[in-house]
Amino acid sequence: MVIRKIRYRFNEYEQLHELSIQNQSGAFKENEKPVRQGTLVATEVTAYSPDMTPELNKELSALVSKGAIFELEDATGNTYIIGNNSCKAAFEFDKKNDGKAGSKFGYDLKITWNSANGAEFKSFQEG
Repeated sequence: MVIRKIRYRFNEYEQLHELSIQNQSGAFKENEKPVRQGTLVATEVTAYSPDMTPELNKELSALVSKGAIFELEDATGNTYIIGNNSCKAAFEFDKKNDGKAGSKFGYDLKITWNSANGAEFKSFQEG
């Protein structure tokens, strides 16, 4: 499914911060894997951020080192939560800046999380 917005926080009590991504560049998928204890749901989110600033680089590095709870909004306005206080989602990014004309300039982003239930669907919007 297509993702329009990605927001994050480092714990459940913090305010959400929006991560700068190119509109509708994100993709969200969940795959079920059978394991000895039952079924494991592997959640993966990919997106692209066209911004490349020292502040954003610092923000992304903090997400890599700490992990976070992510809130995703899809193209239809549905919201999904990935991660929680006891098991945060993993984050990684790849800087795209090869200096060639017409090439990508920004960051490829990836969020992963393995759980028994998958992403939590949020059925209402908080105002």
